[in-house]
Amino acid sequence: MMRPPMRMRCWTQRNQDASDIYGGGSDWRPHLSEEPCYWWVQTGRQAVSETRTVVVAEEHLFVAHGCDIRPGDRVTKVVDHKGRVVFDAADDDPFRQVEHVADDRDFFDVSLARAG
Repeated sequence: MMRPPMRMRCWTQRNQDASDIYGGGSDWRPHLSEEPCYWWVQTGRQAVSETRTVVVAEEHLFVAHGCDIRPGDRVTKVVDHKGRVVFDAADDDPFRQVEHVADDRDFFDVSLARAG
């Protein structure tokens, strides 16, 4: 797989409170700013019974190798390649929690979970 062009930008926060080893502290500070990325949503359906299905959406972010992003960080804003805001936690959109960072051959594939 080739690395997609990373013409989007993202902003993150990192918890600086080391008092809680489980990441439950509340000292969130800006970490990455205008980091080149590529964000997208992958959707699917899952049957929960014979008569009911639910739509499942997975959000991902590609960032370049060497980017300092790790599980537990918050993605607070994403802007697309045309400068349009995809989401912004400062505007009451939910932030996205970084769940997993996979080291792909050409980039980091970051799995996100919508907060709230």
